[in-house]
Amino acid sequence: MGELLEADRGLQQLTGLETWFKLPGANVPTMKPPPRWKMWLVSLMAVYPLVLAFQALVMPRVAGLPLPLRASMFPLVLLTLMTFVVMPVVTRLLRRWLGPRKEAKPPQGQL
Repeated sequence: MGELLEADRGLQQLTGLETWFKLPGANVPTMKPPPRWKMWLVSLMAVYPLVLAFQALVMPRVAGLPLPLRASMFPLVLLTLMTFVVMPVVTRLLRRWLGPRKEAKPPQGQL
């Protein structure tokens, strides 16, 4: 029966934003996401221009629509753009800063 038990692999707590921060070329399913403060900062920098553009360009044109319809447009448009357009580009551009630091390897012959 003991051979059926697996070793404790640890508990990984995810916030939900990690999917935006999958680094290109990192196909490992257990990839460690960037620190939360980096995810927050990059998300803020990416979403602010979209919110500004949405408020300036879209909201004046839909002002006559009922509030629930107007409110549904905001997350629909922004989350779609963030997930499929903005964050893939931003994470690709910032991959070195977002990625894990490479540990220095000891010189050959030394441990």
